[in-house]
Amino acid sequence: MVSRRDLLTAAGMLGIAFAMPVGAKALAPPLLTDADVALLGEIADIIIPVTDTGGAKAAGVAEFARMMVSDWFIEEEQQRFLAGLGEFEKETRRLHGGEFLKLSREQREAMVGSVLATAEATTAGPNEKPPFIIVMKRLTVVGYYTSKIGASEELELNLAPGRYEPCAPAGPDVRAGSIGFGNPNFSAS
Repeated sequence: MVSRRDLLTAAGMLGIAFAMPVGAKALAPPLLTDADVALLGEIADIIIPVTDTGGAKAAGVAEFARMMVSDWFIEEEQQRFLAGLGEFEKETRRLHGGEFLKLSREQREAMVGSVLATAEATTAGPNEKPPFIIVMKRLTVVGYYTSKIGASEELELNLAPGRYEPCAPAGPDVRAGSIGFGNPNFSAS
């Protein structure tokens, strides 16, 4: 005869067995190195610089980008992002004779601005895969506006908006609204 205690023990063990991940992969080294993350932080800080609120670097956009690329991008997107990052650094060396992080602030801003302008002007159709700099701009905007700085300091945090105003006044002193810090769905392609 099986006791109640034996039955509960077996049920608990069965529950633990079902809760364990099947085929869990071992922890792999991160796709982006610390040097890559520093480079992404500088690019992001040029896209959203420090103003009266913190910029993208202060908001932790580089670490957000690392997490998105490592944990959320599919393998094809990861490879395209890493290749684009390498091409960006190669183009910097070709144009300026050195690494991006060793350039002056003005040179970095000019480099990001020209690469971004070229990419935005040439990116066409919905089926075309976006280049690295466009994906980085998307990561920067999503990472910044879902961070504490972006959602509560840049935007006006309003967790319980009063009423809907379809023609609300807008002007330079009126901030856009935010209802929280949740990350929306994001696609790199």
